Amino acid sequence: MSNETRSPSYPQMSLGKALDLAAKLYKGIHRASVGNSEAQQIMGYAPKSGSALAALSALKRYGLLEGRDPHIKLTELALQILEPADARERADGIAQAATKPEMFAEVLESFGGKMPADSAIRAKLVRDHAFTSAGANAFIRSFKETFSFAEREASAFRAADDFVDSADDDPEDAYPSTPTSAPRQSIAQTAAATPGVGPISASQMQHLPGPGMQQAVFPLVEGPVYLNFPNELTSDGYAELAEYLEIFLRRAARTRRLEEGKHDEG
Repeated sequence: MSNETRSPSYPQMSLGKALDLAAKLYKGIHRASVGNSEAQQIMGYAPKSGSALAALSALKRYGLLEGRDPHIKLTELALQILEPADARERADGIAQAATKPEMFAEVLESFGGKMPADSAIRAKLVRDHAFTSAGANAFIRSFKETFSFAEREASAFRAADDFVDSADDDPEDAYPSTPTSAPRQSIAQTAAATPGVGPISASQMQHLPGPGMQQAVFPLVEGPVYLNFPNELTSDGYAELAEYLEIFLRRAARTRRLEEGKHDEG
């Protein structure tokens, strides 16, 4: 009899990767119900393989998939994220999905909604839940990648919302000459204070600006664009930055036209 122990269940992939698989399912079956094997094939896995089973389990733990073989389908939460009415709805859906896994929600709650150090997470997992060392490392990787992804999505929505509000009030204020916004409350703090919403930490956001810097995020269809710039940027600095961005955009547009011309000739 083997003495090997198994770590408690949790999504063995990040939410971002799970949503990529959900998007493949949505493209393949839309809202229809299918069996496990067909779903696994659509997602690019060999049916009934270990990785295929882990993928289905992850989607279910994030609340993106429901039902049992042979009638599984994407959930309303998955559709909210994949076909959102606006950026807010997508960000809200991702925040919900990130805290669906019970172990993720428990770890965040244990540390007051803040992203703890790896050593603190590992100690909790090993002591309180009998995780193996390898299982704890895998959990930490999936956990941190998930909340980094969720925070990036939320930051993209906040930046777009602020930009639209500024432009509506006064077009000149869309690019203020001096930083005037107070430090934002992190999603973790906001969600922790909101009944029924799990906390999400901003501390692991991979695109966070460094000390003395601030960030603007522009959510394009192809993906978010991040712009980091100094807090102490002067009016002359803003003007120079605008010139650089104008040059960049002109070059990008010209490159795009050249690529399209080559495609048409081919």
